[in-house]
Amino acid sequence: MLVNLKYVLDMAEKGGYAVPALNVYNLETVMGVIAAAEEERSPIILQVYSRLLTNEEGYYVSPIILAAAEKASVPVCVHLDHGLNYETVEKALEIGFSSVMLDGSLLSFEDNINLTKK
Repeated sequence: MLVNLKYVLDMAEKGGYAVPALNVYNLETVMGVIAAAEEERSPIILQVYSRLLTNEEGYYVSPIILAAAEKASVPVCVHLDHGLNYETVEKALEIGFSSVMLDGSLLSFEDNINLTKK
């Protein structure tokens, strides 16, 4: 079941447990992480790094990740990990990711604030 990050974190806070966030990058890693989460009956965060959305791989891998999240019997958040620019974050949201992180740490403090506000 595809959910957003707030949903998963609220569950964890109420239950007093941590939720693993694991980077996935191909069919095999997605299947393995989902299978483990379902076996343990644990919510999970599937993280995708920026590079996958800035090249051809993301075109093929994103639908696999989202389909697995939707089909899962446990709550699954699909999260863009350290999105390096606004365009990548926007693309992740358009594709259907349920959480994004914009990483402006390479920018000046003021530029980081402005980018985050945008």
